Amino acid sequence: MAVNGPEHYLHAQKYATESATDKEPEWMTAHAALAQVHATLALTAAIAEFGDTKSGVGRVASDWTGWRNAGAVLSPTANPSPLE
Repeated sequence: MAVNGPEHYLHAQKYATESATDKEPEWMTAHAALAQVHATLALTAAIAEFGDTKSGVGRVASDWTGWRNAGAVLSPTANPSPLE
């Protein structure tokens, strides 16, 4: 199953939340690693869509709500952009 950029973003959020609430260190580490992988893939997908790293990263930051909403409707205050 292919996962697109917004879906990677949502997976990153999910795993980061799970990592923060895990009681066992092994699960905390595993979920944090999965969150990092998905966050990296989401950013890579955004840069690929929006252009090179110079223009892409700035555009990702300004369009982050669009990326978030492409995957699901989430509250901007509950899920702030890591780039803002």
